[in-house]
Amino acid sequence: MAMRSRLAMALVIGALGSGCSSRLYDLQPPPGFATVEDDWRSTRLKAADNVGMSMSVFDNVKGGSLRFWGADLQNKLKSRDYALVETKSTVSGDGVVGTRFDFDYTPPGSEASKFLVVVLFVTDDYRFVLQLAGRKELRVQYAASLPATVADLRLSGCGRQSSLCEGGDPKRRAAKR
Repeated sequence: MAMRSRLAMALVIGALGSGCSSRLYDLQPPPGFATVEDDWRSTRLKAADNVGMSMSVFDNVKGGSLRFWGADLQNKLKSRDYALVETKSTVSGDGVVGTRFDFDYTPPGSEASKFLVVVLFVTDDYRFVLQLAGRKELRVQYAASLPATVADLRLSGCGRQSSLCEGGDPKRRAAKR
């Protein structure tokens, strides 16, 4: 019985050490944001004036390119009455090419206009979705800090011969605390 217990413990320790709990990205909170939730696949940040930022990671699938997931994102948000304002190409701090989507939105039954900025990155293994949202009148103030946040962002999931990441070999990184 003791042998089984040691074997079970070794398997648990091995699973924990194998990268299961490794961070898939390194996102530094921008000035003025507090981290309200944080784990290896998602982070939620909040500013005092109720602007929110989040990062979520999803597994990629065969055929899932930046173009594919960008079109999927636009179609889903359009069906929910988000109006696309503009798109821009962007690059993470470790060289992964992405797309930034800026949307306007007015919730049904409300006159309070909102903004949503989504920055999408796709690697061989993952989709990274960085979102910034809040009242529309705060867009300029908060969107101005987004390029610096993206420039500091480090992502995992690109192979050496990646067709999705424009090359490079980002490694899993422990978040700087």
